[in-house]
Amino acid sequence: MTQNSEVDILASEPTSKDKKKFQITSLWPQDFWEPLARKGASDKKVSRLEILDLIRTALEKKLRKYSTAHDVILLIDTHPAGIPLNCLNKIESDEAFQKEMAGLNNRGFEEVWVVSSDGHARIC
Repeated sequence: MTQNSEVDILASEPTSKDKKKFQITSLWPQDFWEPLARKGASDKKVSRLEILDLIRTALEKKLRKYSTAHDVILLIDTHPAGIPLNCLNKIESDEAFQKEMAGLNNRGFEEVWVVSSDGHARIC
């Protein structure tokens, strides 16, 4: 795929002609990466509410760039930091947040997922 394409990965099952399109973006803002690059580590602690804000921001940013990616699944990647599975489960079961994200993503991406080394959560 080319740089700035709405599709980063095109995947298919070996036994199917159906293809899935994925766009991948990072959860973390620039201020997360700077200390990591300088020190090789980050001691920043992030609350669940801050994670919700980061998810919202990542989705808004991608919607501004790819507002009509109806057949693309957006993966919000938490690498290099993981999000505990219990936090991902709370995010996925937060009905108010799910409703807000579905409204924000109205006519946007096919689905939105947060993907962590510890698990994943479907956002909308």
